Amino acid sequence: MDFPYEFDPKERGYYWATRYNHSRKMFAFAPDNLPQNAETSFDRDGNGFSAKGPEDVTPFYGMSAQLWSETVRTDAQYEYMVFPRVIAAAERAWHKAEWEQDYQASRTYSQESNYVDEAALTKDFNRFANALGQRELNKLAKANVQYRLPVPGLW
Repeated sequence: MDFPYEFDPKERGYYWATRYNHSRKMFAFAPDNLPQNAETSFDRDGNGFSAKGPEDVTPFYGMSAQLWSETVRTDAQYEYMVFPRVIAAAERAWHKAEWEQDYQASRTYSQESNYVDEAALTKDFNRFANALGQRELNKLAKANVQYRLPVPGLW
């Protein structure tokens, strides 16, 4: 989570691996099928890419979302970088969504593959964003957490 939320010079963060990493992108992450992320994400330069997993896959247990904090100087900067993205990461860690595909070693994903039900992903994210806006951000505000609000119309 040490990347900017949006590609904007006013946003904190590094650009070495991706130009941005907003809450919707975190929400669309498929931890059980890493190649699927090639269909819902872009590379650092904003280009599509393809991904196909190996034949042998070792299952994993757990998920993490790091913030490398060498440039974070205050609690408010930390909170801004982490919240609400960490809530989206937690959603992916504990709940496999209907739009997430089961891993298939022979399947290649890209921006053109269309295996992911984009309408289901959008509907699920809208549900999540609604709950976030109506419940969770209020809890963060009451706890005096300096979370980030997206520019209207953007996630």
